[in-house]
Amino acid sequence: MIASARRQIESKVRPVTGTELLVVSTKEDAQGIIDVDSQIVFSEKDVDRWPQAVVSDMKVDSPSETVDRREKENQSLREEVTRLKRSALAAAERTCLLVLRIKDRECVVAQRERFISDREYERDTLWAEVEKEKIAAETKMQEAHAYGEVVHSTIEELKKRESMVKRSERDLEARDLAQAKLEGAFADKEAQMTEKMKALRQRLNDVTKLEKEAIEWKKKCERILVEHRKYVNGALDDLRKA
Repeated sequence: MIASARRQIESKVRPVTGTELLVVSTKEDAQGIIDVDSQIVFSEKDVDRWPQAVVSDMKVDSPSETVDRREKENQSLREEVTRLKRSALAAAERTCLLVLRIKDRECVVAQRERFISDREYERDTLWAEVEKEKIAAETKMQEAHAYGEVVHSTIEELKKRESMVKRSERDLEARDLAQAKLEGAFADKEAQMTEKMKALRQRLNDVTKLEKEAIEWKKKCERILVEHRKYVNGALDDLRKA
């Protein structure tokens, strides 16, 4: 890009050599601003066709003095053209370097945005899993509560049967046998319920762990987002200063 800009500027500038003279048409045009696309070059043969405003201001000298003076003017103009070419080339180089820096910063920002997007997706996925685990745990708790109500109703039924057995001594043995069976079944149910409660506690611990991990990921994502904003703001400040 820098070489292309240099070639474009050099192609617009015509070198002034020999006895050629660079002349402006009127005094108002001679403000120190040189447009390389509209330079008018005259030679000594065209002196009769020079604009009157320029001819009237020239001192009548000998041809050699005129040539020397014009050579000096041409030399100063060539130096001015060279200076302007160098300034234009330097500006083009700075512009190209700035464009390259901007593209590099844009690539870095795009990478950071992709990284943050990936982290946000992982965070959302973890939150969805946590919500599912919460719903499952609540369902299990409701099932356990319902089972506890069933156990409570069973105990009430046992009390009723016990009162009935007390009223009927004839069915004492049958009552004792039935009670033993019921107590065995209750013990089995109680053991099963204990195992289920242990499993529920384990699932609750897992859910708590997942919640903590999700909170840590959220904090990390927020820190990354803050760093990204600081970096982007710094880059924008650098670009404004540049």
